[in-house]
Amino acid sequence: MIDELPRHHPAHAALAAYEDLVHWTARRVMAESTGRRDEHNAEAEVPSRRAYRRAQANPRAGTWTYAVDGDG
Repeated sequence: MIDELPRHHPAHAALAAYEDLVHWTARRVMAESTGRRDEHNAEAEVPSRRAYRRAQANPRAGTWTYAVDGDG
């Protein structure tokens, strides 16, 4: 949208500042989310070998179905 405005247009600076704000806000939210994910992963129990193998086998065998796919 900002590319459609000439650089001398009064709204150009405001729009550029807004786009920067959105960009940096998204980066901050992503960093916080990543931090929470890492924290949860560090605290989570490691699944048993059997559970891990079973979970890996399901997608390969095509045993998972979803309502949006029309199969379930």
